[in-house]
Amino acid sequence: MPHKTTRSSKNNHNKKQTLFFWTLPLCLLLSTAQVQAIKMGQAISTTQFFLCGRRHFTAPGHARRAKKCTAPVQNSPAARVGQEGADGADLTDKVVVIAGANGGLGKELAMRAAAKGATLCMICRSQERAKAARQDISKATQACPDKIQILQANVGELSQVRSAVKELQAKESKVDCLVCNAGASLNKRTETSEGHEVTFASHLLGGSHLLSQLSVPQLKTAEKG
Repeated sequence: MPHKTTRSSKNNHNKKQTLFFWTLPLCLLLSTAQVQAIKMGQAISTTQFFLCGRRHFTAPGHARRAKKCTAPVQNSPAARVGQEGADGADLTDKVVVIAGANGGLGKELAMRAAAKGATLCMICRSQERAKAARQDISKATQACPDKIQILQANVGELSQVRSAVKELQAKESKVDCLVCNAGASLNKRTETSEGHEVTFASHLLGGSHLLSQLSVPQLKTAEKG
């Protein structure tokens, strides 16, 4: 027998259709509002990041905080051990490894380490820029060029991180300080040859996690003294 459709079932069907057509625009409206909220949150976060950086991480910000320090604060990273204006730190016989040491904060830290007598290992993507930075650091600090080593590696490529650490382990038996400073920031999504997003791989996966994990044995050796 043919199936009979009752009036009640037709009415229920019509109600469901009406509800669907009323709900769909509401869902789209909510989705649009959520997207706008996310964009607004991103804009607020970016503004806060900028204002915080401008206030605390510029020369005036450094000067304000330096006044609150009880320990000696030196004005130049190139101040050598025993030199007037130095803070009294001595890194002689220490091994300092800095990723991204050819520019910016990394270079400043590298200059300070070299000035304090440390053996400095610079992990840099560009050999040319690394050599230029080494020359600047050596000239400013009068550090022996032989105590400033260059390990060429793009820390976004995991295979290169492994090779750099292997080379480091062949040269130094310990690492007293490891600074994971390398990174990359691109406007468009780009992947490494290993299939990882460049910023994520440089800042976190290779440049921080893998580099530090592979360096644990040398860090522990330094800790034991």
